[in-house]
Amino acid sequence: MLRQSRPVVRRHIGAVLSVAGRDRQGRWLAVALIELSPDRDDQYLVVGARYLDETEVASITRMMKGQS
Repeated sequence: MLRQSRPVVRRHIGAVLSVAGRDRQGRWLAVALIELSPDRDDQYLVVGARYLDETEVASITRMMKGQS
């Protein structure tokens, strides 16, 4: 679902990947994934997903505009 979203905020720390992007209705959705095996690139297990609240959306918007 987030594959087609632009822009996408992506954080990869160790085996954990966090992705946030807009769904088809324009709402911001955050998805948490864990890499299944270091030997198998790009294979993840979705462990959580939720819609962002207004404060989180405002923070992402400021970050993308280069503001603090």
